[in-house]
Amino acid sequence: MECTADWQINPAPLLFAVAVGQNAQVNAPGPGSLTAVTTVVLSRKPARAAATSCPQIAPVRVTVTRPGPVTIRLKLNAAAKGNGKRGF
Repeated sequence: MECTADWQINPAPLLFAVAVGQNAQVNAPGPGSLTAVTTVVLSRKPARAAATSCPQIAPVRVTVTRPGPVTIRLKLNAAAKGNGKRGF
């Protein structure tokens, strides 16, 4: 039996974001100010009610000191925290 594998490591695209729990990690291109405005994609509310309600995640501003990954702590409201406990 023979087995081969190819493993490629590629640089992450600039401003590529990955969310894990209440944190998000963004690949910043260089030093400066980073503003993250996020939205919740999954919702049980009808579209009209979701459009009129307050945002579930507050905008976050971070000062970036060097290029590379930046971890951002997301500021969730009570409704968003409840959605996370239910698994969506």
